[in-house]
Amino acid sequence: MAKSQEKQSKVNFHIHKVYTQDISYESPNSPDTFKEAFQPQVEVDMHTDSKKLKDEEYEVVLAITITAKSKDKTIFLIEIKQAGVFGIVGTDKDQLEYLLQGYCPGILFPYVRSLISSVVTRGGFPDINLEPIDFAAMYARNKAKEQTEA
Repeated sequence: MAKSQEKQSKVNFHIHKVYTQDISYESPNSPDTFKEAFQPQVEVDMHTDSKKLKDEEYEVVLAITITAKSKDKTIFLIEIKQAGVFGIVGTDKDQLEYLLQGYCPGILFPYVRSLISSVVTRGGFPDINLEPIDFAAMYARNKAKEQTEA
């Protein structure tokens, strides 16, 4: 009896696929922007989304938009949607929510970071290195904020 309860409470997590769903890069003022010193104001916008594909299989998408500007001119704009398909079995609602919003984005982030670095340098600009992001901590903060607002 104890073994069957143990099996039911065991979380089973698998990465089925990681892929780039969408990527866009624009450098509307090139080559003029290469004549100036590269001192951009960089804005980063990020969000995640998830959906159930079928029983115990979920897609998580990490979307990041980076806009670099100098003197009100756009130097470059890059938009990336990095996605993954994850198999998740044996969770309750709260565990599933944490995995989809706090854990899976952390798996996808290094892929996004690498793409951003590659695309920006291929566009002729110095590397943009995004700092690591603790998605689990971000999830916990958002959850706590929701509870205080409720």
